[in-house]
Amino acid sequence: MTTKITSDVLEGYVYCKFKGRLKLSAELANKCDFEAMLTELRAEVRLKAIDAILVQHTGDQVVRNTRLTTAGLKRGPEFILDGTFEDDSLSLHFDGLKRTEGESKLGDFHYLPVLFHEGRHVKKEQKLLLDVYGIILFGLQGRAPAYGAIWHDRECKATKVKLNPDHRKAEHVLRELKDMATSGSVPRLLLNDHCTVCEFRQRCHEQAVREDNITLLRGMGEKEVNRYARKGISTVTQLSCTFRMRRRGKRVKMQQRPHYLALRALAFREKKIYILGTPTIPLTPVRLFMDCEGDPERGFVYLIGLTVVGNGEERHYFFWADKESEERSIFQQFLDVVGRYPGSTLFYYGNYERAFLRRMRKIAVGKKLVDRLLADSCNIVSVIYATIYFPTYSNGLKDVGAYLGCTWSEGNASGSQSVVWRRAWEASGENSVKQKLITYNAEDCAALRHVTELIAAIVQGAGEGGSQAGGAAGLPQVARAEDIPASTLPWEFGRQHFAFPELEYVNSCAYFDYQRDKIFVRTNETLSKVHARKLRRRTRKLRANRRIVVRSLRCPFCRGRAIQRYPDKMHVKLAYDLRITGSGIRRQVIECAAALHRCLECHRKFLPRRYKRRDKHFHALKSWAMYQHIAHCVSFQRIEEMLREFFGLHV
Repeated sequence: MTTKITSDVLEGYVYCKFKGRLKLSAELANKCDFEAMLTELRAEVRLKAIDAILVQHTGDQVVRNTRLTTAGLKRGPEFILDGTFEDDSLSLHFDGLKRTEGESKLGDFHYLPVLFHEGRHVKKEQKLLLDVYGIILFGLQGRAPAYGAIWHDRECKATKVKLNPDHRKAEHVLRELKDMATSGSVPRLLLNDHCTVCEFRQRCHEQAVREDNITLLRGMGEKEVNRYARKGISTVTQLSCTFRMRRRGKRVKMQQRPHYLALRALAFREKKIYILGTPTIPLTPVRLFMDCEGDPERGFVYLIGLTVVGNGEERHYFFWADKESEERSIFQQFLDVVGRYPGSTLFYYGNYERAFLRRMRKIAVGKKLVDRLLADSCNIVSVIYATIYFPTYSNGLKDVGAYLGCTWSEGNASGSQSVVWRRAWEASGENSVKQKLITYNAEDCAALRHVTELIAAIVQGAGEGGSQAGGAAGLPQVARAEDIPASTLPWEFGRQHFAFPELEYVNSCAYFDYQRDKIFVRTNETLSKVHARKLRRRTRKLRANRRIVVRSLRCPFCRGRAIQRYPDKMHVKLAYDLRITGSGIRRQVIECAAALHRCLECHRKFLPRRYKRRDKHFHALKSWAMYQHIAHCVSFQRIEEMLREFFGLHV
């Protein structure tokens, strides 16, 4: 029996395909505190939104807890709350449907999907969910909604969201989920940013470590993972073997080097800190280490931690705000302390603190002091990113600090957990929770100081002409990327020496293929014709940059308007055109698509007549060809060559 796809499975899949598979197989896991808090917030937003909808509409205009069918939608209530759509493979819960004007098979109206979301901002995951719900509505009402609505944030704001008119991504989501439900296939494990708040984070991390999964290296997207997979690279160890130094061009304008994931993988494999280039860090007698704790969803900072080191002084300050209105006050207290240390340098980890300083500058009294802080500040992450490669999976403060021996009092200490603690303090007012936050902030400042001092030692060692920082007592081993042995660097020209004779045979065969495909094809007439045929085949596989969906509102046989469309049975063909502007001409590849239609009155299936009569070449392309032929007397054979050479079109 096939497991049905629920809304919980769909939402899990939107964030992570592997999580969707675990939800589909009903695997149990304990939710982290942050995810439990989000669930409570969503329930709160749901109640507020429903109350607001019921206030705006009378009782008979709102239908609740109903099964979504075409017959039920034809009754036309203004709002449908907590509707359920059921078919052979789906059992989806709709937060709501809102009636709007526009012709459909329901009548002169149709419905838009409504979503309740706990976050302050509408993200791509919520938009994709609305797109999927829009596809379901398309099958029920015969019209795809152009917009959706999201009620979100604690203030329960209603935001209108434009849905994607190209349904391929939403259809792909449903198709993959149905394949997983029927075949039991398991998608590839890819760790991403959602892992920090996911209930399966521990399970997935343990599996990734066992597999040496390449996505353990943070900052790698799915496209980059697929690019490496096409080369046969799927583990951190394999990636570490691909690093090689690249020569910098003489005309390169950007001074900062890119971040090499392969070098980070090599650092993790060798358990060394690698230095690439020459890192720089301001070295002043007085150093200030700043760390802020805030609630990103509400957009305010409630705790500023500051550690002052220098001139024989070592002291830690913290500034606490009981409510949002006190944020300006604690920032002024922070400026009063910083003003006592002219000529100092402010260090922080990441862009969160710098964005906070810029935001508070607009309302601060001493703008000159804030400007000095911004000018004399240093983001440690920007120093690490391109020049220092720690043997850790990420450049996060917890990973780098833990590698250097820093510890935190709470085992689950993190930025998301601090948000949970803050909201728990707001609800209870317990001093122990407040003290937990203050301690966590102080430990972050201590870790920042430890990382900064190590980098300063590395910079001083590099300035002395080597990696002497690694040889000092208590410091980890440090090496330069430029000193990596030549065996791991790229191959050199000339005859290669192989460890096994079989590899030499494989190489000689590959060399023969190269000669045949790249050299002999230029001189041999037969191979030249074969190569030309290959090129012609390649030109047919052009990527569409535009999509047209053709629909029919009437049955061509009985002229009835009750039309059912099957989005999973799409017919597609390509058409070609030119886009002519004042600055040039571009090729257009148009994908013409049409779903299989079925008349509910005469029960006959058909494709729209406009789809079947679509021409392969559109008006602009024909006009350009005729203009060349008539105005410039270009032969048809030459026009064919021009189309192939200029636009890659084989006409």
